[in-house]
Amino acid sequence: MIVCIWVLLSHTVSGQVDPDALEKTVGVCLSGVGWEGQRVKEMRRGGDAVAVVLSKIIGERNLDNQQVEVALGILQTAFADLSAVPALPDREPRAALFVLRFFDGSVHDSALRSKIATTRKMIVDAFARLPSK
Repeated sequence: MIVCIWVLLSHTVSGQVDPDALEKTVGVCLSGVGWEGQRVKEMRRGGDAVAVVLSKIIGERNLDNQQVEVALGILQTAFADLSAVPALPDREPRAALFVLRFFDGSVHDSALRSKIATTRKMIVDAFARLPSK
């Protein structure tokens, strides 16, 4: 346990987002079990890297509507404060927009489609507000 905490903290301090740790974090959050402070903080520093990991995970399984809603929450968390994302390329939502297009094509529930549109707008607006791209 101490080793896990040290690994997470060392990546946080260095400004790097560890892809393996991020994949584990997103996977746990997608399962609906682990939305704790450290995981949220890690996702907030991930930006589009979170979407890349999410696309890898969802490519391996079929998501139900509830899991899509959780995935939308994950994306919203990842793009909530782009100034917290240390890697400048991860501030641009390329993979996130791809994931949202995928959800658009696979979801038939109108309320969920509305949430997808709201998430897309939030992400695009967050990127547009950045002072320099």
